Amino acid sequence: MLPISVVMPVYNTSVSILTEAVESILHQTFREFEFIIIDDGSGTETAGYLNSLTDPRIRLIRNEKNIGVTKSLNVGFQAAQGKYIARMDADDISLEKRLEKQYAYMEKHPDVILCGCAVEDFGERNILRFYILGNKDDYRIKCLFYYPGPPHPTMFLRREVLVNYAISYNEELKYAQDYGLCADISICTGNVYSLTEVLLKRRFHRGRITAQQHETQAQCSMVTQKKLLEGLLKNISDEEVSLHYRWFYDKCFHNFLDAYECIKWCMRLIKANCHTGMYSRKKFDLFTVKLFLLVFGQSFLSSASMLITTQRIKMLIQNDRMRH
Repeated sequence: MLPISVVMPVYNTSVSILTEAVESILHQTFREFEFIIIDDGSGTETAGYLNSLTDPRIRLIRNEKNIGVTKSLNVGFQAAQGKYIARMDADDISLEKRLEKQYAYMEKHPDVILCGCAVEDFGERNILRFYILGNKDDYRIKCLFYYPGPPHPTMFLRREVLVNYAISYNEELKYAQDYGLCADISICTGNVYSLTEVLLKRRFHRGRITAQQHETQAQCSMVTQKKLLEGLLKNISDEEVSLHYRWFYDKCFHNFLDAYECIKWCMRLIKANCHTGMYSRKKFDLFTVKLFLLVFGQSFLSSASMLITTQRIKMLIQNDRMRH
């Protein structure tokens, strides 16, 4: 068995950018891998470049027609033969020790299912991003409220676990497929971890996602959230999922009444978890309260508005108690 399968979908990526991505994998210090490239119906220029690659570690798979990133990733994962699967995007750059470092960590920690790493955004903005995933219990709780990471192209996965649990990408999701995958992984036996070292440079350009795509991405994230929330609450409306997404994914309250409705929602989640025992009760209660306070603080920045809002919420809670 090969140690690593690197999986990278490609669709009409500029050859100059694609060359950087491909060479960043071929020049890794860890050299025992297969590099599965899925060409999702690219045009002549991109297809011609892929045809010119001669490294024997490359396995080029061509889709008969364009089927999209999510289905292409499943094609790559199904073809993978390595002990581990490393994700790669066609417009990013893996630093030369990425595979070496992630492989070494996973070999030393057989309890870990998924390993990510810190990233450096480059291009139209330059930002270092670090991810603290926490233990398995923490990660499961975070998944209920938002996508906790790691960034999709940094993922280094234990293939045996994916096979044993029959985990694959949800092909209904055009975007945010990484959220859906990690939500499924979070219920498996094992932990997740993100290395603090920057091992991938992620290309950033503001025009890559349109406003319409942002909306589609949000809808795809809500599909995953609804699935998780239904496991806790059983009956839930699309409107409730939409509010849950805005409050905890977008981290936004519109006004004090909105914040009060969120408090009631948090209490409903906490009560449901007490009944089902789906999540660690102490950790779930603490995380839910802390997240509410974080969103509250971001929505009402001035001390004066926070004081007024807090007083109004207290009055609403008191009135609600009197009615019941």
